[in-house]
Amino acid sequence: MNRETALPILKEIYEQGNPFVKLCGIVIDDAGQGMAKSHMTVTEPLTNLVQRLHGGALATLIDNIFGVTCRTIGAEVVTQSITTNLIRNTEIGKKIYAEAHIHHAGRTTIVLEADVFTDERKLMAHSIATMFVSGTDDRFPRNWDET
Repeated sequence: MNRETALPILKEIYEQGNPFVKLCGIVIDDAGQGMAKSHMTVTEPLTNLVQRLHGGALATLIDNIFGVTCRTIGAEVVTQSITTNLIRNTEIGKKIYAEAHIHHAGRTTIVLEADVFTDERKLMAHSIATMFVSGTDDRFPRNWDET
């Protein structure tokens, strides 16, 4: 498995097969063994009463990047817990970027960390998660051979 093979599969799974991800405009930018990057543009439907990014939309980006990252090692997961520290917000028209990586990949749980950044690369949020392994996706090996 390599990035060129993995990305189209991941995009099909999450951007085409997940209507809520599509509604939020989340795009997968990169993926490797145990890591993934994505972004979304803050649009009016994703804002709160003061026209800033809604916390639920930010949480969706974070939850999704954790799922994508787990999938890179062949794990189908559901969220067990996510803890997020919110640092700053942003407004309509801005892009935000999420980057996640795996800290521990066990048989039944996976522990990850993610950061979300503004266009200007300022930290917006930091998250840690534990995901429960609910199945496997044989299209993605646990260990990649990127030679």
